[in-house]
Formats: sequence, C-alpha cells, structure tokens
Amino acid sequence: MSKEVNNYLFVSGLIFLLISLLHLFRIIFQWEAVFNGREIPLYASYIGFIIGAVLTYYAFRLRK
Repeated sequence: MSKEVNNYLFVSGLIFLLISLLHLFRIIFQWEAVFNGREIPLYASYIGFIIGAVLTYYAFRLRK
C-alpha cells in the first residue's frame, strides 16, 4: 500500500474517532444538541457513535 493511502486512512481514522468520542461524551453527559432551533434526540448519538466506531475500526484495520 502506498504511503499516501496509508496516511489518508490514518487521518480518516482519527477524524472518525473524534466524531465517535464526541457522540459518546454527549451520551454520557446528556448534552443537549440543537440544530436550527430543533433538539436532536439522544438516540441519534447512539447511532452516530456506532457508525463512527465501525468506520474508525475499518480505517485502522485497512492500514495494516
């Protein structure tokens, strides 16, 4: 695998990890999320955490 692809997967994995952690913190601390005047339900963070964690896993797995 080329160095560019390896770097891309690493950066992508870090971004997905950050997004997953933000969703996890929202779940743990019960943070309120409002977008355009509407409150985003907490279950959206459960879905976001799972998707972000899976994408993080695959990004780092593909680097090997």
